[in-house]
Amino acid sequence: MQIRTEGIPDKETRRLCKQALKFYGKELLGPRLFKNIKIHLVFEDLPNKFNAMCNWTDDNHTCREFLISVNKKLNRKTLLITLSHEMIHVKQFAKRELKDYLCSDKVKWKGEVYCLKETEYWSSPWEKEAYENDTILYKKFKQLQKENDVCI
Repeated sequence: MQIRTEGIPDKETRRLCKQALKFYGKELLGPRLFKNIKIHLVFEDLPNKFNAMCNWTDDNHTCREFLISVNKKLNRKTLLITLSHEMIHVKQFAKRELKDYLCSDKVKWKGEVYCLKETEYWSSPWEKEAYENDTILYKKFKQLQKENDVCI
């Protein structure tokens, strides 16, 4: 996995984010897909209701390049859980579980088409999956850091 960063406040946060993204990627993607993914991680001012956003930046058929925009106001724990959440979306796009229809407000999730205007954010199955697993994945990362005697 290639990771490019922008706007990260300090070297320690950059290092931690890269470690977390690589850990999450290895847990979610499998070795072949993992080595072909490119992440551009950008810290910026986002509206308060958003912790982050994830979008593919190449093509919607074989998504391999992603932009993850993160709210730079997040504390460390929320940041790491948020990165876990967004990496679940990376997995969903990269494994073609989730697909955006171009020039439309529709997405396909595991073969079923959803209209975004008619689907509540909290009830969408791709968000349910991400919210059900982001903290679990974060806790695995935190445990690994603890075993390696690294404070997060």
